[in-house]
Amino acid sequence: MGEGSGLPILVTGSHRSGSTWAGKMIATSSKVGYIWEPLNPKHKRGIFGLDTKHFYTYIADHNGLIYEGAMRKTLAFRYSLAAQSGTLRSARDVAEMAVAWTRSGRYRFERRRALLKDPLALFAAEWIASKFDAHVVVMIRHPAAFVNSLIKASFRHRFSNFLEQSELMSDQLAPFEDEIQRHARIDCGIVDDSILLWRITHHVIAKYRQLHPDWLFIRHEDLSRDPVIRFEPVFAHLGLAYTPSMRRRIEVCTRPGNPLERPGEGWPPFARLDSRRNVDRWMTRLTADQINRIRDDSEDVWRNFYTEDDWNADAVSRHPVTARAIAGH
Repeated sequence: MGEGSGLPILVTGSHRSGSTWAGKMIATSSKVGYIWEPLNPKHKRGIFGLDTKHFYTYIADHNGLIYEGAMRKTLAFRYSLAAQSGTLRSARDVAEMAVAWTRSGRYRFERRRALLKDPLALFAAEWIASKFDAHVVVMIRHPAAFVNSLIKASFRHRFSNFLEQSELMSDQLAPFEDEIQRHARIDCGIVDDSILLWRITHHVIAKYRQLHPDWLFIRHEDLSRDPVIRFEPVFAHLGLAYTPSMRRRIEVCTRPGNPLERPGEGWPPFARLDSRRNVDRWMTRLTADQINRIRDDSEDVWRNFYTEDDWNADAVSRHPVTARAIAGH
């Protein structure tokens, strides 16, 4: 596949899995145009012309026709000034619209490949891949790191998002129905909510890995430990040249000496970080009781992606990254 093939790229996984980081690094290629989360209910209407009611919207044969036209325009960088104009509330909104419209036009003129960075498209990944011949990159993250990230950001998930999608429940999430019902009914706390959400999303990812050997599955930790080297096979898989300038950009964004974490959750959405030291932050942030609970309660799923060593501080610090590991095997 050549760089000019025009085939879109979907970078997905659970939220807080490093999809923004991976998407931004892939988008250092001048052949790619980055698009932020069209299936996020908070998306810009100029980018994607339909409302999405649910976080983790399920799109498949039963409802694909509803979304196909809007998604096709998004992938073609067809920005809608009319749709976005109805959402304007301030001069800043107008300025952001002008920038987005100009950028979309430039991407279209340059015939870039659309890169959808959207963890909330996880349950729409098969539809996007099938309908638009998209290349799919799926990020995987350690359950303790995921829980720690949600605690840090105070992110809570409304489990009725799943229950309100009957086809999603029957097609993908039937094994979790009782637990989802319980978490939708009562407040089980952020740790238990996050464990269940990790199990749900990574249960689906494990199924995808069996069904779609042509997709690329990447553990966040493996990319983080040696990003300059480990992004090279990612670019190769996508048919993108990995140039010296891209290597330098990735090195600058991830090198030792960068901050350990973003200064805040709302802004910036992407920041330069010391990716290596970010791998095991959960070991110092979470209590021993929390780690044990996460380990025990998510074991039915984490063994698809991780080993006992991935819970051991000494082993994690000296973990060798291999080409096999980066594929999530």
